[in-house]
Amino acid sequence: MEASSVNDVDSDVGDEVASFLYEYESLMRSAGWLFWEYKYNLGNLKTDSVNEIENDFPFDPWDEGASWYSPADDEFRETFVDPLWATQDLDPYKMENAAQTAERIHFEDDMRLTCAWAVSGRQLFDENVRSKGWQHLCRAYDHLGQARLRARVPTLFENVISNRGQAGAKKRDAKFVPLRNLARELAAKKNYPSKRNAALSIKDEVLASAKDHEINLSADQAERTITRWLDGMLFGRKQ
Repeated sequence: MEASSVNDVDSDVGDEVASFLYEYESLMRSAGWLFWEYKYNLGNLKTDSVNEIENDFPFDPWDEGASWYSPADDEFRETFVDPLWATQDLDPYKMENAAQTAERIHFEDDMRLTCAWAVSGRQLFDENVRSKGWQHLCRAYDHLGQARLRARVPTLFENVISNRGQAGAKKRDAKFVPLRNLARELAAKKNYPSKRNAALSIKDEVLASAKDHEINLSADQAERTITRWLDGMLFGRKQ
């Protein structure tokens, strides 16, 4: 019975070690991928394209012989991970306090804090201070989330500006719909020899309607605008 209990304890310890190593390596993989994505601006790619790229680098943390690699992996390790492992008396608390008092936190700061908490957690876990090791790993995941958000901000900002611009353009175009419809109706009433001839012929009526409806249509650009509105119509047909 005692032997069985000891085996159960050993099994539990082994499971915890495997779980911790899995989470640690998974975090490092995610951080490395995020660094690559940020470095090469992959956030602007469609999700399917990013997934296709990521799938080119299979990774199984449970397989001791497995490894993952991206073109930026060496740079990620050399920039963030290796220096932290070489740091004596690594103190992520001190690093976090310093970052919080800075005027601005950058993506690289969150990445460095992510790795600092992860490396510190791994060191504590290896020293058998496992509860605190898990706590540090959780803090690492928290900073990874912040780094991911910070990496997305430029793309999200660009998307917001783009969406607002498109919405504004649609709103501006909407007010010209009545004039466009009028132009096409007038052009369809006669058999004009060409689209340009039709635009010139109906220009004054369209401008008068624009004035009546308080729509700002430039007289200088009216011919070109009306010509564009007549796209798709047939002219010069034989009677």
